[in-house]
Amino acid sequence: MVDNEEIILDSTSKYHTKEPSLTLSADIKSRHTWRGNLTCTALNIQPTLDLKISKITLGAWGCYTADNSYAEVDLYAIYHMGPLSFSLLDYYSPNEAVKQNDFFQFDRKTTRHIVDANMTYQSTSRLPIRFMVGTMVYGDDRKDSTGTNRYSTYLEAGYTLNLSNIQKIDFFVGGTPHKSLYGKRAGIVNIGLTAHQKTKIFKQYDLPVYASIIINPMTENIFFVIGITIL
Repeated sequence: MVDNEEIILDSTSKYHTKEPSLTLSADIKSRHTWRGNLTCTALNIQPTLDLKISKITLGAWGCYTADNSYAEVDLYAIYHMGPLSFSLLDYYSPNEAVKQNDFFQFDRKTTRHIVDANMTYQSTSRLPIRFMVGTMVYGDDRKDSTGTNRYSTYLEAGYTLNLSNIQKIDFFVGGTPHKSLYGKRAGIVNIGLTAHQKTKIFKQYDLPVYASIIINPMTENIFFVIGITIL
């Protein structure tokens, strides 16, 4: 799934633009984690396309592995209101082994889409803290016994430590308040940090490099992921 918190933070500083603004970016990552869980184990590329119009951001994010073991395409809309952002995301993972998929299938009982509603607060003071909450409101987040929606909910708090104009560290801790897609019970499922650094190459180009250490106390897993932003 798309790192919704990062996309919202990246787009917040430009939400007030009056003219439409189109942004294309892409990352290469050693693997991909999402809210404390491993999504894919293979080297992957993640393209992002954003269209910003006034306080609204419309976008698409993808993940494609080098060995074709995993693919995902997510669509999202974000509304910015000062330090608050409200977003709606549609997560969808096509089956790369078949020619025809079911992207337009939205039946409540069988759809593979997941619709996730999020609210994020980014402090505008000197203390760079953030809070977010997201709830899956529709789609493939069903209870096995009844087939009804579990409304899986995730909460996260974060803090950014700016070390210099080329280095920063994002600290985060996240959890779920009930049994859900994120865990078998209420508890912390995602704690760690992401270190960002701009590395000079060819003496004139700054290459953004980042590395994340993620621990999931509930599953007792640890992940170390490295990535670069190529666009």
